[in-house]
Amino acid sequence: MAGIIPPEIVEQVRHASDIVDVIGGYVPLKKAGGKFKALSPFNKEKTPSFYVDPARQMFKCFSSGHGGDVFKFLMLMENMTFPEAIRRLAPARSASAQPTRGTARALCGCRGMVAEAASFRSGGGTGAGLSQEPRFSEHAGG
Repeated sequence: MAGIIPPEIVEQVRHASDIVDVIGGYVPLKKAGGKFKALSPFNKEKTPSFYVDPARQMFKCFSSGHGGDVFKFLMLMENMTFPEAIRRLAPARSASAQPTRGTARALCGCRGMVAEAASFRSGGGTGAGLSQEPRFSEHAGG
């Protein structure tokens, strides 16, 4: 049975993903007030009917009726599932979106910590293999 991506990870990836940057990689967006507009990536058209609202992190295409968040856009454009869309965005946003049985393991990135601990232990307790940089920044998205 496949694991479920914890809701905390979904929200972390959603908040770390700027919808304007993601959609801008597919269609040229033009600033229109506080929003952005473009020709629909879903239909051929001459007048822009595709809008992106960075404040709400949502998009709406009036010619096709499609709308949603950054995950929905990737699902439509790349014909992928919701978990695939999360995994596509997660590596670039420093979040772990691998399905797990426990949210703690997914949130704290224990795999890297276990590897560092094993390296420390094999180094005879000398600290060999431990990075000198704080681990908090990796998990805080900074």
